[in-house]
Amino acid sequence: MDFLLGIIFEIIFEGVIEGAKSKKVPIILRILLGAIVFVVFAGIILALTIAASMDEVGIKERIIFGLLAALIGLFLLISLYRFFKDNKPGKIEPPFHGVYIRTYDELPKDITIADGFFDGWPNPPSKEKHHEIMENSYMTIVAVDFGTRQIVGFINILSDGVMSAYFPLLEVIPTYKKQGIGKRLLDRAYAETKDIYMIDFACDDDMVDYYEKFGLYRTNAMIKRNYDKI
Repeated sequence: MDFLLGIIFEIIFEGVIEGAKSKKVPIILRILLGAIVFVVFAGIILALTIAASMDEVGIKERIIFGLLAALIGLFLLISLYRFFKDNKPGKIEPPFHGVYIRTYDELPKDITIADGFFDGWPNPPSKEKHHEIMENSYMTIVAVDFGTRQIVGFINILSDGVMSAYFPLLEVIPTYKKQGIGKRLLDRAYAETKDIYMIDFACDDDMVDYYEKFGLYRTNAMIKRNYDKI
């Protein structure tokens, strides 16, 4: 049940919450965005309630409309209760289990890194190093499974905040691949760097076709790797 409600929450609430808590959005717009959910749900509940009370509507239809209104209202109340109960200022946590996209610096302290990152690396970074990577980047965007309370994917951004940005790592652990998480992470990274002129991303040959779908194109680059420093 939590999985289904999580999908509904992701579709309806996620964009509104991300906009409402963004410091880049003026306060009046945050208030308006926060009110959107209430207005939409209130309108649906009201419409269903009116439909259920109409004389032209049969008894079966009245029962169906009434139940739908009650379920939607219950869903909204549960969502609001669990959302405000679990959240502290600046720490946005969804009321239902599922994989959500967040920035690393807004995570609750009990969120940990899942096993499975840097799959196939001959000398992968430790979890301590992984934390350092995410903490020291210009920005790190993570995919968090709030059911297991673990980070299951991430992309980090190195940038001067003015002209250039580089995405060094985009990782999703093997058990969560093929679910569109990498795309969601990259989409969010693009959104965060939309005003920056130069965006660079390096990848292996077998990933070129995948990243070309996101508007990236081939070019030449020179690299150096100090494998003994990991």
